[in-house]
Amino acid sequence: MTNPRVDIEFRALDEATGKGGAFALKALADQFALWEKIKQCKELEHRTHTGKGYDPVVYVATFLFGFVTGGANMADFERLNEEEGLKKFLGIRRFPDQTTLAQWLRTLDDKALQALHRLNREFLADVLAQVPRERLLHGKDLELFFDDTQLEVTGKCFEEATFNYDGKRTLSWQTLWVGPFLADGDLGKGSRDCSECLPELLKDNSTLWQDFSSYLYADSGPVRANIWTALSSQWRTSASATTSGPRLLSVVRQHCPNRLGAQNRLRRGAAVKNTAYSMRG
Repeated sequence: MTNPRVDIEFRALDEATGKGGAFALKALADQFALWEKIKQCKELEHRTHTGKGYDPVVYVATFLFGFVTGGANMADFERLNEEEGLKKFLGIRRFPDQTTLAQWLRTLDDKALQALHRLNREFLADVLAQVPRERLLHGKDLELFFDDTQLEVTGKCFEEATFNYDGKRTLSWQTLWVGPFLADGDLGKGSRDCSECLPELLKDNSTLWQDFSSYLYADSGPVRANIWTALSSQWRTSASATTSGPRLLSVVRQHCPNRLGAQNRLRRGAAVKNTAYSMRG
């Protein structure tokens, strides 16, 4: 056994940062060519004079590095300006303050949001292609999960917050997960139908699992009968038995691409037992 060589270098405070996760995030973003792709998204640029204000790349970088370094809100993100070493490492002279960040978010229209969703799907497709299958699949299948999460809010400043079925003022956050990744989501009225976004989320993100044999898990509550029927042409449906407790029932849909071979095609008729997810209603 030999002792490894350790190199220690002392730097000034303006050339170092304790935000270690920022290095991994920047390497991942560079590998994906994220900054170049953001520059190509004209939908994110709303400045009249591009020589003034912040580039969209800076806004996106502020949110990403703000979250990855432990920030929980835009006030935390503004405090990244105290990290001289981080700014130097990223090549950013100054991060936007919380007011400027909020103003930029309000400029994002539907086309801009669609562009961000598209970038997210491209990133996930790139990751899914690189991750070893044995680390990604469960029983040779890619698991999908849909859920409607009720977010309770207080105060009068929450747009579209309404009273839900339980009499609580809420927002509805409907999400679609592909493997361990949050692939897509939609925030809306707490009183909306709890399966409203399921067909659209499946349609918009279908390319992510087109090369996999996959299952879709969802709470029995969100899947209405008409949506169940509409999707039955693409997904084999099955339901687990009810367990003890209030509304613990899971719904499963199975999809197997035809080009995966005869063995996987036969799995379309396989029975589904002991579903993996249960959501308390």
